[in-house]
Amino acid sequence: MSLTLTTVVDGTLLTAAAVEDYIAKIERYVDEGVANADLDTAPWVNSVHIFKPEFYGSPSPRTQLVSGMAHYFRKSDSLYTVAAFHYELGRETFVHIPGLQASLKVRAPGARVNVTASFAAFEWGGSELIQEGGPSNITPSTLVAKFHLYQDDTQLAHTGRRLYGSGSTPTTEAETVIGALVARKQICMSDSLAFTTGVHSCGVRLSVMPIVTTGALDDWKHVFVLQRNFVVDYHLR
Repeated sequence: MSLTLTTVVDGTLLTAAAVEDYIAKIERYVDEGVANADLDTAPWVNSVHIFKPEFYGSPSPRTQLVSGMAHYFRKSDSLYTVAAFHYELGRETFVHIPGLQASLKVRAPGARVNVTASFAAFEWGGSELIQEGGPSNITPSTLVAKFHLYQDDTQLAHTGRRLYGSGSTPTTEAETVIGALVARKQICMSDSLAFTTGVHSCGVRLSVMPIVTTGALDDWKHVFVLQRNFVVDYHLR
């Protein structure tokens, strides 16, 4: 279906209704009205017009396209690839989580970079004696870690997430496992960031909290981060 618009020249009176009508006709044509007869049948695409995508693997998996680039990282649910953090690590200093980091080279100032992170985390090994209702209550009550998305070295406060202890006194192996499963938390972060020209980094960092010791027992021991999925993409032009 061909598209016909009223010719606009100097002195033509334009009204809001006319402009809206033009826009509606163009949208209708582009979205659903283009027919075979409207296309040029003569060859017009040469090999020089085609940019072959480049796919890179480890250590920095990414796809480089003619108009954009995507960095992607994925770690499974396996304990062999889990990122583990002991309670003595960090002491409230934010540290990088492996598999949730990316470095990228921005070619144009003000580029918008879309960042999406999804991962699971849980605490395992602590006593978690501080709980209401006694040992049978598996309601988490002790804050063990904080997560934030970082743009370079700037913490993005609105992306803050928290993780609590397992909430179960590990008197038996089964009870310990149940507590970890209940405390397991799926965490998602997504943001659109603006970068200047140059090499930049972004990623999720973790801060472990000081423990509360009751006698010979500690309220938490280890934080496990797994099922890590991290995608960073932006348009080059």
